[in-house]
Amino acid sequence: MPPWAKGQSGNPGGRPATLLSKFRKELAEATNDGKDLVVALVAIAKDVSAKPTDRKEAIALMLAYLIGKPEQTLNIEGNVGIGPRVIDVGAMLGALPDDVLDTMLEAAGKARGAPALPDGSVIDTTSSEGDA
Repeated sequence: MPPWAKGQSGNPGGRPATLLSKFRKELAEATNDGKDLVVALVAIAKDVSAKPTDRKEAIALMLAYLIGKPEQTLNIEGNVGIGPRVIDVGAMLGALPDDVLDTMLEAAGKARGAPALPDGSVIDTTSSEGDA
């Protein structure tokens, strides 16, 4: 027989907070629930003076959360002598030219509706680097 009455919780204080949950809460508080991070990524992606690798990484992160990461599976038929492989999508995106990434970002915005920033403005995925 449990030491608490019927209908009473056996754990009234709830599950104790873990280090990860504390970190997530502090990160959310420090970054305006992540909105500041989105603004920073957009700024890096649009900054024509930033390193191309930094811009591509910012775009890759936004695409991963905007349209989702693609399924990363590889089906191999027959006896080829290798096991399962992991496809590094980040490296693949990093190898693409800027104009291809711009086209992908524009298509993603059209597919899901242009993403809005915390201030309500819309990310312009149609401008070229010279327009920034």
